[in-house]
Amino acid sequence: MRAVIAEPLLPLAAPIDTLTTDPDNANRGDVAAIRKSLNVFGQRKPVVVRRTGTDADGRPTGIVIAGNHTMLAASELGWDHVAAVFIDDDASTAKAYALADNRTGELSSWDQAQLAEHLRSLQSDNFDITELGWTDAELARLLGAEVDLSAFKAYDETIAAGVKMTECPACGHEWAT
Repeated sequence: MRAVIAEPLLPLAAPIDTLTTDPDNANRGDVAAIRKSLNVFGQRKPVVVRRTGTDADGRPTGIVIAGNHTMLAASELGWDHVAAVFIDDDASTAKAYALADNRTGELSSWDQAQLAEHLRSLQSDNFDITELGWTDAELARLLGAEVDLSAFKAYDETIAAGVKMTECPACGHEWAT
């Protein structure tokens, strides 16, 4: 089996070729970031699959309702199995769960001071924090480091005159509105 699945999840290993990503998945995940995480940590939580039947070998088949991007990332890494939990929800319940699973994740927020403390701690333990999904610029902002902005175009006030800026209350990012 080509996969790095946490030992307690091994009994849940399902062949990727018996699973289908949800064609109606409304969430657009970052497969590259998930692939990077799987490469560093392996799979530590199962995907959730709505059982649709069995294949010729009697293995359960189904549509992934939570973990579509995890399955895609694992496939891109050449894995042939992922840990999966099969459920027998009707189509409406499966769709509702998929939406709730994605929405509850995006409603979370970070305690910026505590996050920075954790990142510094990992750095001092020689853990490569660039493997955790933040960009170099985000890490620099979080850790209060200097950022080389030479690659960015110079700010031109004449172009920006009259442009209303909106700031994200969570992260401070600004954009023109």
